[in-house]
Amino acid sequence: MKIYSVEPFAFVHTPQKFPKERYRHFVFAGRSNVGKSSLINCLLNRKLVARVSKAPGKTISVNYYLINGSFFLVDLPGYGFALDRKQKRGTWDKLIDSYFLENSKSLTLYHLIDSRIGPTELDMQMESYCEKFDFSRIILITKSDKLRKTELTKSLEGIKELLKDFNISDFILFSSKAKLGRKEVLRSINEKICK
Repeated sequence: MKIYSVEPFAFVHTPQKFPKERYRHFVFAGRSNVGKSSLINCLLNRKLVARVSKAPGKTISVNYYLINGSFFLVDLPGYGFALDRKQKRGTWDKLIDSYFLENSKSLTLYHLIDSRIGPTELDMQMESYCEKFDFSRIILITKSDKLRKTELTKSLEGIKELLKDFNISDFILFSSKAKLGRKEVLRSINEKICK
C-alpha cells in the first residue's frame, strides 16, 4: 500500500465530537512512551504528523487522520501516564470506552508493546477489556531494533506466551528507526480494506 495523502481530520476530547463519517478505522493504542507517535510517523512516511514527546501522555485526545481519502488512522491517548493520574485516567476511561462502543464494528486495533519490557499490567488490562468487543487485534512489538536477535526472539516468545489466552490475530515486530515491520502493517491494513 502506498500512502499518498494524509489529512489531520479531527482531534477529539469528548465522545460527542467523534466524526460520523463511515470510514474504516485502524486504531493504534499502547501505554505512554511505547513509541506510538514515532510508529505512526514511520507508517505514514511523514515527519511530525503525530507529535513525538519525551513526556508521557502527550496525546490526550483521540486523533483521527484521513489516509488516502479512504480510511481513518486513529491515535488513541496513551494509558498509564503519571501526571494528574486519577483525573486523567477517569477522562481516558470514558473517552476510550465511548470510542470502542461507537466504532467496534468498523475497526482494527494495533496494540503496541515495548519489546524490552513486554506486556505490563496495564497492557494485560487493555487486552482483557478488548475481549468484550468483536474486532481484530494485532500486537505490534515496538523498539525491536533495541534488542539483539536472540533477545528479540526470546521477547517475542515471552509476549506470545503471556497473551496466549487472548484473541489476537497476529504479532508484528516493529522498529520506527529501522522501518522494520512497516510493510507488514500496511499490508494488514490493505487486506482489511480489500475485504
